[in-house]
Amino acid sequence: MLSSDKKIKNSDKGIFKLKHIKIQGEIDYNSKTFNSLCTIVLDSVTGNNIKLEAVNFIIHFVRINNSKAEYRYDGKYLFINVPEEINLSRVRITISYSVYDPPFGMYFITEDRYGRDIKPQVWTLGEGQTDEYTVSEDNKYWFPYFPGPHMKCTSETIISVPKGHYVISNGVLKGITEMKEKTVYHWKMNLPHSLYLISIVSGEFDIQEEYHRGTKLMYLVPKGLNKYIERTFSVTKELLDFYEKFTGCKYPYGKFSQTCVYGATFGGMENTSANTLTVRTLHDEIAHLDFSSEENVGHHIAHQWFGDIVTCKTWKDVWLNEGMATFLYAS
Repeated sequence: MLSSDKKIKNSDKGIFKLKHIKIQGEIDYNSKTFNSLCTIVLDSVTGNNIKLEAVNFIIHFVRINNSKAEYRYDGKYLFINVPEEINLSRVRITISYSVYDPPFGMYFITEDRYGRDIKPQVWTLGEGQTDEYTVSEDNKYWFPYFPGPHMKCTSETIISVPKGHYVISNGVLKGITEMKEKTVYHWKMNLPHSLYLISIVSGEFDIQEEYHRGTKLMYLVPKGLNKYIERTFSVTKELLDFYEKFTGCKYPYGKFSQTCVYGATFGGMENTSANTLTVRTLHDEIAHLDFSSEENVGHHIAHQWFGDIVTCKTWKDVWLNEGMATFLYAS
């Protein structure tokens, strides 16, 4: 695990400690738009240039410590100039932007694409895969991003959705604000974790909750599918117990959620404290005889230890994430 106090070389001109990222956004299903204000907190900045990945953004403004900042944006990279007079012991960068229907990273599940029986959802996927089966970091399509699995910090998401919709994200729920037509969900992760594991999922869900030795467990399935929850996720407590005993490491996060979504072409994604799984992992009692959910659920729970708590330094080592998760479940 990379300590949040380690200095990161961002470019030939910038070295810093990444401390915190806060994403304040609004999801618009109709226009397939995510409007957001992202705040990035850096400590011990040296050099005058910060480089971020941000693909196909509409940039509204950039500020440093509440002052207007000079920047250059080419559609893929955002270069921000840090004035010499800024206090470099702590730099707070605020970026206002919008993204429209990203091709990767953030997926809008809507009726016009999936049929009238499918209620709208939005979910994110930070670790994608290219045609050559190499890893791509796709969170750069929905928030300003520092690349590399070693990039870790605490995070915060404050997301506005239409009334009746729920938002699940990393960490613990700090608050829900009800407005006339919107609901705002505030989630916070107080332990450093990799940026590719930052996630949000929104939609209309049936939700069941329980506690396991102080950890809140949440199971979210599309509205109307609550009858599948027990069959799919009943192994969760047993697996958590086994993984803790096997590794000697207690599950460290205050919440663990598993959310099933439409439109996913993968089995699941091990977002820190907030796994996202394909809706195809939900089976009736007949299909369950031949297609148990346990392996998919168990593999991605194991990733909370190998991939999340312990993270590979570079993507060349990503086989360790997958190999150890497979080994842990098979044990």
